[in-house]
Amino acid sequence: MTQLVLLAHSREAEYQRAIFAVLSFWAWHKGRATGAVQAVVFTDQPAYFEPYLAGLPVRYELLTTARLAAMQQPHGYVHRVKAAILAQVAQACPQDELLFIDSDTFFVALPDLL
Repeated sequence: MTQLVLLAHSREAEYQRAIFAVLSFWAWHKGRATGAVQAVVFTDQPAYFEPYLAGLPVRYELLTTARLAAMQQPHGYVHRVKAAILAQVAQACPQDELLFIDSDTFFVALPDLL
């Protein structure tokens, strides 16, 4: 299985971008074996995503303020969060392939080569 990993927190614009990223992926990937890919959205607002992504194989990881702060340690480096979520998914799903996409990713072709 492939884990399609996204990070979206703190701002509605980020949530909206992430929703479009996931939907653009599935628009190109539809008709293929959906069990082969699962999106994992790390967010502080899972309920925001649910109406838009209902019916798709999506798992939400709640990002609390404390969890987000812990991911930035030891020096409070905000960009460390991306590496931390990839490490968590890799540890939880060691046999799976990981594909991290930023929330502003928009697929315009089949993602097969990624």
